Amino acid sequence: MTYKRKSILIIISFILSFNIFSIKNYTSAKEKNILITYDSYKAYGEKLNLLNEVIKLSLNLESNLEVINLEEIENINFNSYDEIILLKNRPEEFKENIINVLDSYSDKILMIINSDEEKENLFYKEISKSIRIKNLEDYDKNKTVREAILKMSKKNNKTFFMLDEAYPFDDLNELVKKIDYLYNKGIPFIISSMPIFNNQNSEAMKRYMEVLRYAESRGGSIILHYPYIYQKDNVSADIKEILSKMSMSQKSFQDYLVYATAIDISEDWIYFSDINKYLDTSNTLFITPIDEDIKISKYNMKINKKENVIEKVPYNNFNNKDNYLNNIAITLRSDTDFEVFKNNLDTIKENQIHFNDFMNMNSYVHMREDIIKKENGNIFLNNINVNSQKFISIKDFENMFIREVEDTTNNEEIDLSYANRWIILLTTIASFIFLIIGIRSRNLDRNKFFK
Repeated sequence: MTYKRKSILIIISFILSFNIFSIKNYTSAKEKNILITYDSYKAYGEKLNLLNEVIKLSLNLESNLEVINLEEIENINFNSYDEIILLKNRPEEFKENIINVLDSYSDKILMIINSDEEKENLFYKEISKSIRIKNLEDYDKNKTVREAILKMSKKNNKTFFMLDEAYPFDDLNELVKKIDYLYNKGIPFIISSMPIFNNQNSEAMKRYMEVLRYAESRGGSIILHYPYIYQKDNVSADIKEILSKMSMSQKSFQDYLVYATAIDISEDWIYFSDINKYLDTSNTLFITPIDEDIKISKYNMKINKKENVIEKVPYNNFNNKDNYLNNIAITLRSDTDFEVFKNNLDTIKENQIHFNDFMNMNSYVHMREDIIKKENGNIFLNNINVNSQKFISIKDFENMFIREVEDTTNNEEIDLSYANRWIILLTTIASFIFLIIGIRSRNLDRNKFFK
């Protein structure tokens, strides 16, 4: 009886310990939520879209983001958010109802004040960790905001090198030279490859895929560049069509043994309606800056958490003195003249920039039924390791396809002959049975006749 009681107590203790451990794990794994609220996307008369900068930087915080205009926060429970960032671009003081909501938050709000105000508001001091940037130049404003937001991140930033916008109609021999140059210099690299929707069996496509396979064999990583599309404004695009087209392109790459492990978007895509349907296809996002002004008059949105966000910085805009703090990819267009490419790359290296290997950053792309995952330096397609030990040329690839067809045909022939043997055997047995029946019937008739 005592033994049974001890056993029961041990089992109960184990269950309680397991549940406590599970609860702790659940708590630590709880996703963070950040609210960004604003009165205007930029200050009157200024060019800098500060709201866009705040949103892009906040994507690095590995949290679910929600963006809500200040005029619509009255019924929002501020204490459901782990962090709140408030952007104030207008000089007008807050209305009483907004003050009450802000005052309800149990922690300090990060308030970015980019407006002229006659006197310092004591209330702002009480509720916020405020930074004032109105009198700074655009460059310094951006830098100050970057530092304030990215202090919330605990990740070490990484720097990658990217050959951007690779097309099938580029001079692919030149691209091979660049790949070899990077490989020989020991520089890990990424190729942002343009998606292909048509002529997927053309000779140009075969050669393009061959070069991308060559890049993979030389330590390069492939990601899917966004297609250029026309939209009337910042928030209208057919996400369903984009997803369908990009899934088609990813599948065609995959059929040619090229595995894209992240997606690349233009920064204005962030504001497309239903953009999460596309963004959620990957945990890793490269963001391409654009020169056009992104107009956001009064816009609310949600963006789901991203594990890895990498800001693309064109070589001409790269400033080694900047403390970027976030992940960046220094980019050169893939069709850059080879000599110019070498000179630019040598200039970057002179600044003692260390490039990280994107293969060491875990990522995935999940489109339709297929999941391409990069984990611990290996690439998996639907949990099958597809790392290639050697370069696969067009001829090798076609021979692989021919062998697959031959194997299939041989299997079908084996199956057919196997079935034929069974048919012959059954026919023979049936014939013997009918023969025996016939002989017995004949004997019966003879017996009746001679009886």
